[in-house]
Amino acid sequence: MIGVPLTLFQNSKCSEIHVMEAQGNSFLVQITPFKTLEEAFSCTREVLENFFSVHSRYPSDQFVQLIYTDETHLWHLRFWNRDGSSAEACGNGTRSATHLLSRLGYIKSEIEFQGPVGPLKAYVNSKEPHTNQASQTITVCQGKGRLLSIESIKKSFTQEMWQNVIKEGEHICGVDLGNLHLIIIGYQDPVSYIRAYDEAWRNLRKNSYDSAGVNISYVRCVDLQKKNPEPVLIATWERGVGPTLSCGSASCAAFIVLAEHYLLDQIPFQFPGGTIVVRQCSRKKYWHSALSSYHCSVHLHIS
Repeated sequence: MIGVPLTLFQNSKCSEIHVMEAQGNSFLVQITPFKTLEEAFSCTREVLENFFSVHSRYPSDQFVQLIYTDETHLWHLRFWNRDGSSAEACGNGTRSATHLLSRLGYIKSEIEFQGPVGPLKAYVNSKEPHTNQASQTITVCQGKGRLLSIESIKKSFTQEMWQNVIKEGEHICGVDLGNLHLIIIGYQDPVSYIRAYDEAWRNLRKNSYDSAGVNISYVRCVDLQKKNPEPVLIATWERGVGPTLSCGSASCAAFIVLAEHYLLDQIPFQFPGGTIVVRQCSRKKYWHSALSSYHCSVHLHIS
């Protein structure tokens, strides 16, 4: 990636927050240039105040801050859930950030972000990425993932909540992909299951999104050995957000679990908000492709 000097950040770009969507999930994305990393990461409160001032008019699932520094000549990503808690990774947020930089002409087709847990690569699936397209298909490399023991995941739950997760006849696995994921495979409707879980959580806790840091996804059993298997139905309860319309990292976590049983290099996952296609590349890295859409920009009145 070619470095972008701060002189290009003019015409109140930093005083704007962009409203975007990725497979049903909505994001508020802000580009902020700084001279040093220390300066960039010392203004969390100010950033969140900006986001929440816009959130009242444009409700969103998550906030994404795109940071560029003269010190590193790199783009850094930071993610916040709508309750103000931070997220270690967000596939759909990375997708929206890539689309925005391409739309504004800051990048060509590929980029490598510096995320909270390491590099995040992405590219625009278009022969003409520098057009002012409102929607583009973006592919994100979520990196490597690893299976976790159920006992290590179980420690994050109270006994009452764990009883709401475990059902007889269901397969359950833990996956670390930046964020922690609990993947449940069974025969129920994924959307109904996630709604029931969310309701149970609300009944047990005053703050329905005050979870222990684990995203929960329910995957409907399907025969992937068929010649033309249908997309895998999935729904996700996201930490700090609640039931979400789609989740890029959750689709990769589900792929990792299913790959233990099926020799497949690509699986389409059908979320309530749309389809995310996951494929495995070399060295067990996972890529997912889906659509990102640009809605509008909101000018911030900063004194």
